Amino acid sequence: MGLISGYLAGQNYVKRYKLGAALANLGVPCIMVATTGNVGPCTATSAADAIGLNVGTGTYSTVQNDAEGTVEIDINPFAIIQCTASGAAAEGTALAILTNTSASAGGTVLTSTIQSNDLDGGTLWRYRNGVGGESRTITTHTSTTSLTVTVPFTGAIAVDDTFLVSPYNDTGNGAGGGDGNSQVNLTTLLTQALYTNASGTGIKANVVEQILRGTTDTAIRFTLGDHVFNGATTT
Repeated sequence: MGLISGYLAGQNYVKRYKLGAALANLGVPCIMVATTGNVGPCTATSAADAIGLNVGTGTYSTVQNDAEGTVEIDINPFAIIQCTASGAAAEGTALAILTNTSASAGGTVLTSTIQSNDLDGGTLWRYRNGVGGESRTITTHTSTTSLTVTVPFTGAIAVDDTFLVSPYNDTGNGAGGGDGNSQVNLTTLLTQALYTNASGTGIKANVVEQILRGTTDTAIRFTLGDHVFNGATTT
């Protein structure tokens, strides 16, 4: 969806590659497939030595006389990728709304039915009438029970207040720092970001920004953290 300037004057750089696996969806992080030297899609949790995002689709075939499968890929290592948030591995799933069941006068504890996957380092934000509000970094996740923040929300967290949660963060801890900003877990078709995984799991990434809105229009922006054309690799 954009670029971090400084590479080729901030321009996209598209190159055609031979396919080693089918690419049916646009905007998928691509990697070298096995030892063939050809390209294919990453997985939901691994994009080691990524080449970039495909800007076209293609069919891979080993049948004689079939056309050779190729695909165009934007190989700029500083490209900023935007993914819509999904509340499940299936694309387009709404995020779960968390309803507070116990008042927190200090504005630091949300008590609700929380997922078991660890969200420490992720983001919690207020949600009302389809709109996202102020957000805080999650510092303690008590599995299935509560989320705690160190910096209080403005005012108390009252019973029936509603919130949304992200396993990601854009606090700028730097490459490899902080569970929430160094990895992004993708959905089944590899086109959206999963929001029910544990913080610090997924493909290596550098979170640039979160767009904290509602259950179906929240999004995350990131760069690929392990790119063959960028010497710096997120650990």
